[in-house]
Formats: sequence, C-alpha cells, structure tokens
Amino acid sequence: MRLHRLTATAFGPFSGTVEVDFDALSGAGLFLVHGPTGAGKTSILDAICFALYADVPGARPAGASLRSHHAEPGTAPCVTLEFTAGGRRFRVRRSPEFLRPKKRGTGTTKEPASVVLHERRGGSWVGTDTRHDDVAAVLREVLGMGLEQFSRVVLLPQGEFAAFLRATPEERREVLERLFDVSSYAGVEEWLAAERRRTADDLAERRSRLATALARLGDAVADAPVEVLGEVPEWSALEPHDVARHCPALRQALEAAAASALVTLDGASSAAAAATTRLAAAEQLTADRARGARARQQLAELEAGAALRVAAQSALDAARRAAAVTGELGASRRAADAVARAHQAVTEAWTDCTAHLAPADGGLVHTEGQPPGLDHAEDLLRSLRSHDPVVAEVGRLAESGAQRQARSAELEEEVEAAQSAAEALRERADTARTSLEALQRDLAEAVAAAAGLEATEGRLRQAQTLLRVRLEHAQGERAEAALRERILRAVEVEQDARQELLDLRESRLAGLAGELAEHLEVGAPCPVCGSAEHPSPARRSTEVTAADVDEAEAGWSRVREAREALQREEVALQSASRARTELLGADPADVDSLRAAAELASAQARSARELAAGRAQAQLRWDTAGSMAEELTRRAAAQSEVAASARAALAELARTADEEVARLARLTATHAEQCPCVATADRPGDTPSLHRAAVASAERLVEALRAHGLARATSAEATEGLRAALRAQGFDDAEDAAAATLPDEERQRLESLLAECARTTAQAQAVLADEAVAGALAAPEPDLATFRDASEQARSELLQAKDAETLARRTLRAVERLEADLLRQCEELGPLSERARLVRELADACAGTGGGNTLRMRLTSFVLAARLERVAELANERLAVMAAGRYLLQHSDDLARRGARSGLGLAVLDQWTGQVRDTATLSGGEAFLASLALALGLADAVREEAGGFDLQTLFIDEGFGTLDEEALEQVLGVLDGLREGGRAVGVVSHVAELRCRIPSQLRVLKAEDGSTVRVVTGEPSAA
Repeated sequence: MRLHRLTATAFGPFSGTVEVDFDALSGAGLFLVHGPTGAGKTSILDAICFALYADVPGARPAGASLRSHHAEPGTAPCVTLEFTAGGRRFRVRRSPEFLRPKKRGTGTTKEPASVVLHERRGGSWVGTDTRHDDVAAVLREVLGMGLEQFSRVVLLPQGEFAAFLRATPEERREVLERLFDVSSYAGVEEWLAAERRRTADDLAERRSRLATALARLGDAVADAPVEVLGEVPEWSALEPHDVARHCPALRQALEAAAASALVTLDGASSAAAAATTRLAAAEQLTADRARGARARQQLAELEAGAALRVAAQSALDAARRAAAVTGELGASRRAADAVARAHQAVTEAWTDCTAHLAPADGGLVHTEGQPPGLDHAEDLLRSLRSHDPVVAEVGRLAESGAQRQARSAELEEEVEAAQSAAEALRERADTARTSLEALQRDLAEAVAAAAGLEATEGRLRQAQTLLRVRLEHAQGERAEAALRERILRAVEVEQDARQELLDLRESRLAGLAGELAEHLEVGAPCPVCGSAEHPSPARRSTEVTAADVDEAEAGWSRVREAREALQREEVALQSASRARTELLGADPADVDSLRAAAELASAQARSARELAAGRAQAQLRWDTAGSMAEELTRRAAAQSEVAASARAALAELARTADEEVARLARLTATHAEQCPCVATADRPGDTPSLHRAAVASAERLVEALRAHGLARATSAEATEGLRAALRAQGFDDAEDAAAATLPDEERQRLESLLAECARTTAQAQAVLADEAVAGALAAPEPDLATFRDASEQARSELLQAKDAETLARRTLRAVERLEADLLRQCEELGPLSERARLVRELADACAGTGGGNTLRMRLTSFVLAARLERVAELANERLAVMAAGRYLLQHSDDLARRGARSGLGLAVLDQWTGQVRDTATLSGGEAFLASLALALGLADAVREEAGGFDLQTLFIDEGFGTLDEEALEQVLGVLDGLREGGRAVGVVSHVAELRCRIPSQLRVLKAEDGSTVRVVTGEPSAA
C-alpha cells in the first residue's frame, strides 16, 4: 500500500483545508513529520485512519468530536485520501457526523456521516460505492487488515510498543490476539470447554436418572411383605454393577408371591359368591311376604270407603249435565250485562248533550228530563250540523284578527329595535374613527423600533459575552491557584517516590552478591568469576527483592505521570486565561459593572423586540379600525331602512282590520239566534269551540241510543236459548243448573280419586294371586341378620385377597418395567464416564489448567507464542544493527510466578555479558531501540500473516529524543534500509537534530485560529 495525497478540511486542529502530497515527500524515501506539541502531527495519522476505517486508533473518540473547533460553523468536515493497494488506485472521501446551523431559524441540526469511494480506471475516476458497509468491505479486501492491525503495522506507535515490551504475558496475549487471527484455535478451546461441560452435564444427568430409577424401584417394593423380599438392599446406595445381580432375584421372588396370592384370591371368590346367593334368597322371601301383607291391607281399606265412592260418582254425573248448559248460561248473563252498560252510556251521553245546548232548543229537549228517542236525537244532530259553514267562517275571522294583532306587535318591536340599533351603530362608527389617530401613532413607534432592533441586539450580545468571559476569568484564576497547590504537593510526592526507588535500588545492588552466594554449591563454578572454590561467600544484608524495586519504579512512574498531567492542565488553564485577558483588555471592568450593563442592554433589547414584534399587529389594528368604521356606517343605514319598512306594514294592517271586525259581528249574531248550541254573540272567539262541542255530544248520544237498542234484542234471544237447554238436561231452572256445576279442580280431583281406587284394587288382587307371594305368606320368616353377617365376612376376606394379589401383581409389573431400563442405564454409564474423563483432560490441557500442562499455556497462547517467537526473530534483524550487536530479544516460556499463565514472556540477551535480562532493566534509549525493532518485527510478522502484502508507506511515531548521537546514527541507518524497494518511511518527531538530518519534511504549524501544514522537499542528506 502507498499513500499519494491527503486532503483534510475542518478536521481536528485544522480549521481550513490542508493538503499533503505524499508522492513529493516520499521522493527521498525518508521524510520527517514535525511540529510543536499539540500542533496536530498525530491528527495527520488520524485523518489517514479515518478515511480508511471511519475511526481513529487508540482511546480518542471519533464521530462529531473530529470536527475542528476552530472552523466556521457552516464548514463541513471531510477527509480525502488517495492511495494504491493491490495494484488498484483508489480515492476515498469521508465526512463524519456533525452539527451544522439550521438554514431556517436558530439552533443546529445533525448532518449524517457520508462516504464516497472512487477507483482509477482507464485514466479517469469512476464512482463505485456510497454505502458505508459496501465501502468498508471493499477497503478491507484491498488492504487486508483492520484498524487495529493497520495502526500497528503502518503507524508504529513507539509508546505502545514500549509498553508491550514491558507488559505481562497476559497483557501481551490480549494485544497479539487483536493482531493475529487465532479465532479457529479459540474456537477449539471454546468447543472443548463446551464439550467438557456438556459431557459432565450428560454424565451427571445419567447418574441422576439412574438414582431416580433406583429410588422408584425402592418405592415400588416398599409395600411388599418382608417375608417375600428377604434381605432388602438399600437400592439408592447400589453401584451400577450390583444392580444386575439383585434385580433378577427380586423379580423371581415377586413372581412366586404373585402366583400364591392368585390361588388365595380364587378360593375367597368362591366362598363370597355362595354367601351372597344365600343372602339374596332370604331377602327375596322377606320381600314377597311384605308385598302380600300390603295387598291385604289395601283391599280392606277400599272396602271401608265404598259409600263415599258412590256419592262422588253421583256428583260427577250431575256436574256433567250442568256442563252441557254452561254456554247458554254465560250467553244470557253477558247479554243482560250489555243491556245495562248500553243504558248507562245513553244516560251519560244525554247529560253531556244537555250541557252543550241552549235552555230553549225550539222543542228538541225532552220535557221530562229523560233521554229522547233515536229519531229525536238524529233530528237534533242534523240541526246542529246545518250551522257548520257559518261556524267555520266565524273561526277563520277570529283567527285572522288574533294573527293581525300579533303581527302588529311584532312590527312595532321591529321598528323600535331597528331605530335603537341604527343609533348605536352610528355612535360606534364615530368612536372607531376617533381611535384611528391613536393607532396611527402606535404604528409609527413600532416601525422605528424594528429599524433599530439589530443594533440593540448587537449591544446585548457584546455585553453578555464580556460578562461571561469575566466570570470565566475569575473562575479560571481560582482554578489556577488550586491547581498550583496540587502541583506542589505532586512534586513533593514524586520526589519522595523517586528517593524511595533510589534507596531500594542501592539496597538491591548491595544484596545481589549475597543472593548469588546463597545459590553457590561446593565444586560448582561461580556464575560471576567461574571459580569452583568459594572461600568467602558474601552474605545477604537486605531483604529487598526485584519485585520490590519494580513496584517502587511503577509507583514513581504513576506519581510522575500524575504530576505531568497536572502541569499540562496548568498550561491549558494559562492559555485560556491569556485568551480571556486579550478579549477583556488591559483594564477589565468589574463583574457588577458588566452585569449592570448586560441587564440594561437586555431590557433595551427586550423593549425593542416587543415593539418590533407588535408592528404587524399595530398595522392590522389600524386597518381593522378603518374597515370597522365603514362597516358600522353601512349597517346603521340598513337598520334605518328596516324601520321604515316596518312602519309601512303597520299602516296596511290598520286599513284591513275594520272590514273583518264588522263581518265577524254579523255572523256571530245570526248563529246565536238560529243554532241550539250555547254560543252567544258577545263572545265571538268561543263560538267555534262551543259549537263543535255541541255537535260531538249529539253524535255520542245518537251512537249510544243505537247500541242500546241492539243490546236489548241480543238479550231476548239469549234468554230463549237458555230455557230450551235447561229442559233438555232435566233442570227446572237456571239456579238448579248453577248449583250442580262443579269447579274444574274439584271435578278432576273426584275423577282421579275414583280412578286411583279402581287401579289399587286391581294391583292388590294381582299381588295376592302371585304364586311366589302366596308361598312366601305360607312359609316361616327367615333370619336376615345371620345371612348378612356371613356375607360380610366372606366379602371382607375376598377384599383382603384382592388387595394382596393386586399389590403382588403391581409390584411385579413395576419391577419388570424398571429392570430393563436400569440394566440399560448401567451399560451406558461406563463408556459415557470414560468419554467425559478424556474430554475433561483434553479441555483442561488446552485451557492451561490440566496437570499435564506444566507451563499453564492455553492453546491460543501456544499459537501466539509461535507468532511472538517469529516477531522476536524479525526484530533481532534490526536490533542487531541499531544496538551494535549487543542486545537480542528472546521469547521465553518460563513458568510464571504464583501459578500465572506462561508462554508469552520476553527477555533481553546481553551478548556482552552473556546474561539474560528483564526488559524493564533497559535504559530509556535502549528501550526505544528495542521497542522500535519490536514494532518493525511485529509489522513484518503481521504482513506475513496477512498474506505477505507489501507496505510502501510506514510511519514511526516519536521516541528519538532518548538516543545519543551514535545510536541515532544507527537507527537512521536501519530506517534507510527500510526504503529498499521504493518504500517511504515517515518519522514523526519534534527532535531538532532530525530536522537537520532529514531534508524532506511535513511541517505542522500551530496558531490560535487553527493549525496548517507545509511540505518541504530537498536533497537527501548523507545520513
């Protein structure tokens, strides 16, 4: 892979657009990326990673935080990278998710992340993908590695490899697992662990099932007699091989017990059947004797009530003859009732009619106060109906007059209301025209406020900004003072930790001779001088171990890092304080003054906004007031027209009223003289209702007279029919027939009684005629108690025999069902136990916990150990040159202390002394050389693992400041060797000497408004 060009806009510390031409930088093969701390050297590498993987390495957050805080709010962040990989040239443009100002209104809106991938084909760029997942798949295919591997192989971070150099084996394993694919071996570990759990669970389940089956067997034979079972074993405690020996013997004993119980059951069944037969015969004889006794008693009782039965039969015969004339009796009574009701209706109708007629009816009213005949009533009705047309005209004229009066009242009210409304509308129109002048003044004030609103709000923003900065400045001063105290305390703690480390190192060095002397053996050579004689071995004077020194050194590193972090925080606070001081000026105002100025500006802006906001409302009110004045004037004129129209209608009603009043008087007088109803001329309005009431009463009288005549004729016919029916049934009169009539309930009771007597007589005679009953009456009475006791005794013995046989048979069947399953389970447990043991031992060995795995190495650790050994071989090729052949890295699989995991240890062989040293004993410069060689070796190993792809561009990050001049010369020689084959190597450092040694440079410049870059190329130096 080779990088060609990088373009970044509003990314990280870069506020504008920066462009890096890697082709120009890579011309000499070696180039330098330098700049002050915080300028953005690492951000160049982050931009490369973000373009390829949409993320940045390490713990730095991606996403919206990548956008430059120095950029303008509307500038979109983006990164464009052009590179070649796998013989194909690509250009990827990627933008992170960020917040941009809304196009309408205030506030921000989220802009989603985007990506565009182009490929160079046939001399032109062709767009291939815009979906994030598709682009990621293409780039992963052509690059052959993920972000974690890329950040270790292409971007060599020396700080992380220095930590890797001194890490524990478990920490190295975590790093190597991210770089090398050992998922298949991890899958084997997981499968073996899962298989171990599965086989163990299966074995436990099988043992549990066997224990359950044995418990069921124990439960099945728990109720069996002891004499059948003999010596009963504890079934739950039996081993699988004992089950096959005890089960057949148990089954044979149960079979014999079941056969014996069956023989006993047959004998008990025969005895119980005989006893039951004897008891049934005795019970039947007793029942027949009881039936005969009951039949004799029933016949005696029936003979005593013979006279009552004859009287009942006579009453039933008379009731049947009376029932034959029931219809004629009912018809006669109904006809008489109808005549009475009709007469009452005639009387009531005549009383009502006389109330609606005049005292002198022209001879129509009956003189004696009795109802008239039908003809007289019909003449009265015809006389009343002859006056109906006159009455109808009187009613029409009376109704017309009432309507005319109501309409006149409505018109008078309408005239008054229209006049009042017109006057009120004219007054409101005058008021609306008066308010137009005041609204005109309000509109002018709102227009003026809107014109000056922008300037007022600008003064408000300035005042608020100064107040906020002044408050932050005061808070920052307090924070700086507190931080300075913390830094002083941190310096004291660091000095104490450093002194403690120095003391421990001196004590450790002083005690090394004694520690070596403790391991000397007589006749064995000394590891220091080689002599086999030890005349005066040293004695250990202190108990300081290497672990104590390591712990003290780690503690000193922690407090030093804490102190450095506090100092960096102090620098940031001071930078922010200087920025606030520049904004506030040389003589900043106090907080109270700035707060008062902000409040005054806020009040002015609020007033201006309120006036400006009311401009449209004021214009609307002014327009509305003018329109309202015109509308009120028009409505007042309309109301005046309504009043005039109502007055004209009143005059027209007055002209027609006189004619109708005179006609109504004439018709009313004529009707009062000629009609027999009670209507008079002095009350014309009541004439129609009084006349209609008289007509209705006359109609009811005629109908009542007609109904009375019809009822009398019907009653005469019913009386004649009743006389004929009584003669036919032998009754003298209706009273005799009524006395013989019986109610239905009584008649049905007598009939049922006579029928029951006849049925009982026949049944009793039939029972006495039965031969069995006759024989039973002649035989002596049996002793039922004796027969019942014998039957109960036989039944009890039968039940006991049945229970015994059922228990024996059920126990035998249960044992037979369980025996086959028990034997099968015992046969299967052997192979399953053996497989579980083998799987457990293999899984423990691969997990590093088995007894045979003395190094406690996991399978993945064993595979990674081979990778680490290859990394050490490749690293030593560079380290031998950079360290002048003194140091070599060695992979170690020594057993770790306290039972920890082993196999991923690293040590340093000092070829000058022949001693193997811990990597923690290397000095700062030596550690840099070792970690650089380790990084290069690891990069080569990862490339081999990924298929041997060639990396044409590498970056090495920091660490050169720890080297002396000779070591720096050797390192540069190794880096020159990396350029073979056209490879470009970028060194990221701020060491001044490197700027003189490497002419091709990418300079990152820092400024208050954001960083920029500048590419400088020149002739390669001799170095």
